[in-house]
Amino acid sequence: MTARKLKKMLKKAPFSGVSMILVLIALLILFLLIIIKSLEYKDIPSRIGTLLLTAGAVFGTVLIIRNISIILSKARKVRENGEKSLRFLESNGLLEAAVAEYNHPGKTMFRAVDRDKSMDKFISRHNTLTENFIFALSSNQIIGYQDAVRTYIVRYNDSETLSTEVFTVLTKDGEEIDLLSYTYSLLVKPPHELIDWICSVIKAKNPNCEVSSAVETVKNVCDSARSDS
Repeated sequence: MTARKLKKMLKKAPFSGVSMILVLIALLILFLLIIIKSLEYKDIPSRIGTLLLTAGAVFGTVLIIRNISIILSKARKVRENGEKSLRFLESNGLLEAAVAEYNHPGKTMFRAVDRDKSMDKFISRHNTLTENFIFALSSNQIIGYQDAVRTYIVRYNDSETLSTEVFTVLTKDGEEIDLLSYTYSLLVKPPHELIDWICSVIKAKNPNCEVSSAVETVKNVCDSARSDS
């Protein structure tokens, strides 16, 4: 990675969110065409059927506009994360140092995917810990260890038997940064050793940080998505 590439990365929005917006816009255009076309029917029998279709199209249009608004809001937040990280690095003259540390061989890499189906993660990016930085590139963020206040796990229930657990860092600004996510079930063993290692590194770099690998919060995916709206 180069400084130029890192700056470019931090200015991007997740592809999953952008692609979903394009799909929703295409559906929105289709629904709008259905509504416009229904206005052409003048006779009563035909109009009754098209009114029902139009009502469905209007309802779908409202849902699509709502979902586009939510995704755009999250995409804007991800861009803000990147801009904030870039300001932190450049204002302190740390951009080249961060790149050099990230390029150091032998680092441990891990990922955090979309924990609540909100498509606000770069699912192809890796997170890592270096000498002086916490790289949470899946969330488009880079922070120093002194910015970490607490660590804990948030469990997002997808169903009665399947969940997603997210190892999270709480910052001084009150933001939750996802470092590692994994599927939690009776048949899957959580990566305890990796989580313990992450906790030990953060604690060594910032003794004031309250590190924990316990599940602090349990949320339902549907409830989480509803609260974000």
